[in-house]
Amino acid sequence: MRHVYRELQRRGLLPQVRAWKLHRRVFLLIASAILLTAVVVSVTAHWVNPSPAGPHPGAARHTVLPVALAVIVLWAIASRIAWRLVRPLRMVIEVAEQLGQGNLKARAKLSRRRRGEERVLAKSINRMADRIERQLADQRELLAQVSHELRTPLGHLRLLVEMAREAPSDKTLDEMDAEIAEIDALVGDLLASSRVSFEALTFRELDAAELAVRALERAHLPAELLHVTGAPRISADATLVIRALGNLIENAQGHGGGVAALELTQEPGQVRFAVADHGPGFAAGDESRAFDPFFHRARSEDGSGGSLGLGLALVARIAAAHGGEARAENRAGSGACVSFTVRAAPPDGGAG
Repeated sequence: MRHVYRELQRRGLLPQVRAWKLHRRVFLLIASAILLTAVVVSVTAHWVNPSPAGPHPGAARHTVLPVALAVIVLWAIASRIAWRLVRPLRMVIEVAEQLGQGNLKARAKLSRRRRGEERVLAKSINRMADRIERQLADQRELLAQVSHELRTPLGHLRLLVEMAREAPSDKTLDEMDAEIAEIDALVGDLLASSRVSFEALTFRELDAAELAVRALERAHLPAELLHVTGAPRISADATLVIRALGNLIENAQGHGGGVAALELTQEPGQVRFAVADHGPGFAAGDESRAFDPFFHRARSEDGSGGSLGLGLALVARIAAAHGGEARAENRAGSGACVSFTVRAAPPDGGAG
């Protein structure tokens, strides 16, 4: 049997065989139900209204033909019903098999004349296939981008190792440490992104100001940079929110000339974290692209710019996972402000 199964799979006939077996089971179930109902109705009718003249010698012969005709008609009806019930399931089986074999272009095809549940099911399957294809394409693109970004610090590390072998110095070691820190940050962003992808979040009620202070301390920045409006409390995953705050701060330090302020604002139903910097701000049109993975900003005179890495892209994903959004804009005067929002904690203190 296993050999037959593999041969059917190799020839691409396995979905049709499974659909046929499913059709047979549904057909037998419906046909049996119809016949059983017919028998019960006949017996009940005969029991309620028995023939007053008793059994007639030719009655059996005259009854066989109508009964046989009724059986044929009922089984034909059962077959038709089973086929209509199984057809959308067969469509699901075929698309699922093709997707499982790597054909991401597989879609459920349905005539425009079809209406009702079949059309709803076909559209749902196609939307699912679209999401799968898009997610896998995004993952492949992200993998290619990460591989490219990792090559740069790894190449620098190889060069620094050779330099250290020839002439060891504290400067070379510091540069090696910086490259290792860059790789570590990228790996950390990837791990955090995986948590968001698999929805491995732990929501609990948190003091937003306390998280902001911890993020500043990790970046070795003074708490005086924090400006809080109200007493905001959020329902969130503490690790991911601090990660998002850290990415905003790192972005301001690495690409925006340093952190000017970390603003924490209570808004209706949500809390906004915003980091303002001292940089030249975003070029026209870059505000909406800042959250693309590894988006490259043009280099400015002060040396800010370059690839934004995964930092802001991860901020946007963390915000979306918390029912909020990320935003980038230029400040009045000079500098940029990058922010994200998360859901506020419910008024009764429960974790949402």
